[in-house]
Amino acid sequence: MAHRLAERLGRADVDAMLAEMSAPQFEKWLAYMALEPRAEDMLPWLFASVCRAIWNVQIAKGTKKGEEPKLRELHDFVLLFGDMPDPREAAAAKAIERRVPAAETFSRVVDTFEALGMKVVKDHRPAPDPEVVKRALEKPKKKTKD
Repeated sequence: MAHRLAERLGRADVDAMLAEMSAPQFEKWLAYMALEPRAEDMLPWLFASVCRAIWNVQIAKGTKKGEEPKLRELHDFVLLFGDMPDPREAAAAKAIERRVPAAETFSRVVDTFEALGMKVVKDHRPAPDPEVVKRALEKPKKKTKD
């Protein structure tokens, strides 16, 4: 991954780039690169979207009234090069991999703001009145018929 980062940053000397960068900075770059694919990695998907649009328009045009057109999914048109994974398997794996607990996501956002020098402000909503909370939590009294 260091070589890909060097390529993105326009650096020829990978070792010098790594020497200038702290481990947390490198980890943040890796996280960013996992979320934002290179344009070259997206080309098969771009071409697939064009092919899918043409295919689906032609199929829809040729479908008889009352029939459901046999439209295709985007991954049906992705051309696999070299050792590219099957897009259906890769998409499912990434979806599972990207699931992050909400508390961890919030913590990451706060860390990012602090790293950018922004002051993290605490919640400004007024605290609820303890008496109101206590009454709300009490069990409701059963109504008796007179």
